[in-house]
Amino acid sequence: MKLLRLPPLNLYGRLCLEEYILRNPNLYPHSYLLLSRHPPPSLTSAVTPGKPRTMVLGIGGKLNQHLSPSASNITCLKRFTGGGTVITDSKTLFLTFICRPTFQHYNKTQGNIQVGTLGPREIMSWSGSLLSSYISPLLSGGLTFLSKENDYVLSNDMKVGGNAQAITKGGFCHHTSLLWTFDDNNMEVLREPEKRPEYRKKRKHGEFITRLEEYCGGMGVEEFEGLLGGGLREEFGGGEEEITFEGWEKEWDDWCWKPKGTRNKFIHDC
Repeated sequence: MKLLRLPPLNLYGRLCLEEYILRNPNLYPHSYLLLSRHPPPSLTSAVTPGKPRTMVLGIGGKLNQHLSPSASNITCLKRFTGGGTVITDSKTLFLTFICRPTFQHYNKTQGNIQVGTLGPREIMSWSGSLLSSYISPLLSGGLTFLSKENDYVLSNDMKVGGNAQAITKGGFCHHTSLLWTFDDNNMEVLREPEKRPEYRKKRKHGEFITRLEEYCGGMGVEEFEGLLGGGLREEFGGGEEEITFEGWEKEWDDWCWKPKGTRNKFIHDC
């Protein structure tokens, strides 16, 4: 597995790149790890540069079920993967695994696993165990990081990230947005979902999610990202690869915007 270094991209561009890599195993034959923070405000929205936040829905999501009618100053996207709805801003940390069917991984807890052939729940279990081994030691107060009912949570049942997946013949994409910190006002644009995990009980958004930074002993996001990325890079030992658009800008641009290209779509801007 290689760690990909990304060019400056808005969130739509990142999603398109992930889908492009997943659907082109001949062009990108390896398995990949992508770890980066949300782009700066000037790149947050490709529709209206400078929008401070973006709502991202799963491929089957319906906007009227998730976005508050009073919401403003927000761009909404529908991504190529399933899963729930998330609000992202400049404080969000993104983590993506793109694994080919041949990818195998030895984990101290789970042993040798043919990762590339796993189903949705097994992927979540694998990623949860893997991330826990690097994030839990960074947490204070005896808390641990784990996966639970399709979410990433701390052992106090507070959510710090969800997950979304797409599985194809060329492998799978599993990605999450880790809540290092967030603006409380962002949560006000989200409607309460009809379907909720059991561990959430009847808690509202403000009682259900938490900021990772509150449990990392005063550590900054740069240090956290560096420790997590460094640990995963050592775990896989596959080195780094840098994505550039040199030589195929037009092909990339055409694919991003043509109707039968990417499944990522802009669905709302206000």
